[in-house]
Amino acid sequence: MKVADWDTARTRDIIAPITQEPALALLTRLNRTVRDTAQAARQRAATTYPEDYAPSADEVSDLWTTGAEVRTS
Repeated sequence: MKVADWDTARTRDIIAPITQEPALALLTRLNRTVRDTAQAARQRAATTYPEDYAPSADEVSDLWTTGAEVRTS
């Protein structure tokens, strides 16, 4: 906990009203969830945009102007 610079007492004070789960258990579970979500996002991006993928000029322009995902396949 000290390496991660977490204040376990403060974390426990914040979390206690929300859950009776110990702070370390809650943070560990949340860390796993974030890690799993990030891995799934990386896999989705790798599938959607293979290594040799290069966006067209229209796709780049569309992304900058609308922010919408252009490629759906």
